[in-house]
Amino acid sequence: MKFLLLIHGDERERRSLPDSERHAVAGAFAALADRARDEGRLLGAAQLHPTERATTVRVVDGETVVTDGPYAETSEPLAGCALVEAASIDEAVELVEELAPPREPGGVEVRPVHEEDGGEGS
Repeated sequence: MKFLLLIHGDERERRSLPDSERHAVAGAFAALADRARDEGRLLGAAQLHPTERATTVRVVDGETVVTDGPYAETSEPLAGCALVEAASIDEAVELVEELAPPREPGGVEVRPVHEEDGGEGS
């Protein structure tokens, strides 16, 4: 099964870390991600720019409305995502535990991906 990991975090806290600590956390995550990718468990991942770079698009009464900023105001906005392969949600959670950077504020939402075969994601 495929699971999408939605990684949330506190942008202000992340920015307040010294550069050396931010780089160390990123390096540790990259090493674990490379291993998971080599094992076929990590299918893709992306880190997002901060929310001030976001644009939200809505269609309201047939009109497209474009606004600056994220979809919702939150203290732990979406910081990145990863697509993983796991036999169960428990295995996906174990992978999150392996990949979770130390001191990363926030959390990771684990969601099954709907697959066309009518499996559990339906």
